[in-house]
Amino acid sequence: MLTEKALNDVIKEVGSIFLPLLDSQKTTGELFNIFSVLQMERKENRTHSAFIAALLNPLSLHNKRTKFLELFVQEAGINGHLDIGSTKLFLEYSVGPINIEEVTGGRIDILLKDKNGHIVCIENKIDATDQPQQLQRYYNYNTSKNRVIYLNLLGTLPDPVSTGQLQSGKDFTILSYKEHIIKWLVRCIAECTEQEVLKASLKQYKQLLQKITFTMSEHMQPLIDIIKKNLEVADFISKNISKAKDDIAEKIRIAVVERLTDQLVSEFKVEKGQAIYNDFAQIWVRPKKQGKNLYFGIESFNGKNNNNGNLFIGVFNDNKGIISTYSQIDGNSLLDGDNPYWINTKDFIISENEKVNFSNNELLSNIFIDKDYEDRIVNAIVEQTRVYLDQEYPALKKFIETSDNFDAKTN
Repeated sequence: MLTEKALNDVIKEVGSIFLPLLDSQKTTGELFNIFSVLQMERKENRTHSAFIAALLNPLSLHNKRTKFLELFVQEAGINGHLDIGSTKLFLEYSVGPINIEEVTGGRIDILLKDKNGHIVCIENKIDATDQPQQLQRYYNYNTSKNRVIYLNLLGTLPDPVSTGQLQSGKDFTILSYKEHIIKWLVRCIAECTEQEVLKASLKQYKQLLQKITFTMSEHMQPLIDIIKKNLEVADFISKNISKAKDDIAEKIRIAVVERLTDQLVSEFKVEKGQAIYNDFAQIWVRPKKQGKNLYFGIESFNGKNNNNGNLFIGVFNDNKGIISTYSQIDGNSLLDGDNPYWINTKDFIISENEKVNFSNNELLSNIFIDKDYEDRIVNAIVEQTRVYLDQEYPALKKFIETSDNFDAKTN
């Protein structure tokens, strides 16, 4: 039966195990993770695609030749599809301009190709959203010799907007970091008996994946036993963790809305956008007298999806995914290189290049327990928003007022 006493007892028991383990990890240096220190935990391309590609590439400096690649195709269940000895690896491989009508084109995160023209297309997702017809477009590239892999943190299904008529297990394979990649890394580590530096790098990456997929390490069996004995309490805590985190982030979002509303009332209309509990949680900042399809936005206050979950401001193209010509002006750019919705984005910075990411538990805890820190976060978002608007609005206003160039106006 779930009672307050049962809840408190479990929390104390967990603390009796967790706190000594934490002290041990501090002593051994296990908490010092190079990916975390460099704020690279959730960078889809620069961290995860790059690291995995380095392991898969037979020509990489790990000097294991094809061994890691062999283990990967075994874990992925695609044995025999590639001629391993002749396989080459390509990052951000272009298959031509995106053509929605023909369902072709795009940039494949990781592509493996052998001498016979057989390929493996790996679409890697950490926080980014699925793009229109993305998996379908990659499937249509060299279809008869192609195997498409959809890799994401927990092994979730891709959005139907990406798959079209494709079927999971038949037309593409789903792999997860939580299960498949961590298992693969364990096997790779076992191959590094005489390469201590390489082994340490693999262990660091494995620890990172365990952190961002909420996977227990092998040292946490006592905690697992506590959970097994107290499933009702553990389930209650688990179901309320998301709400606790969402409440903190939502409080910041509303505070920013109120502050911006007071400060931008003459030229802009500030709107709340979607709340924390949605896939995207944002604030819209719309010019009062200009066109309806290009305006400013701040996203995402729930630490999910675009930009590896880092909070950013940018020009939002509200035109059903049709790329605006505004993004093609010299100096302008799309988020992540090909996201048609966001132009000229800029991350919010707290201090010393520390970004604002509301999936960061430490950030959320500091906001909750320290009112001064909470004010600091709100002030940083508001001030950096005002600086961004001062820099970007004149050019956007000029573009919108030039009706011949304002493609979004007539669509």
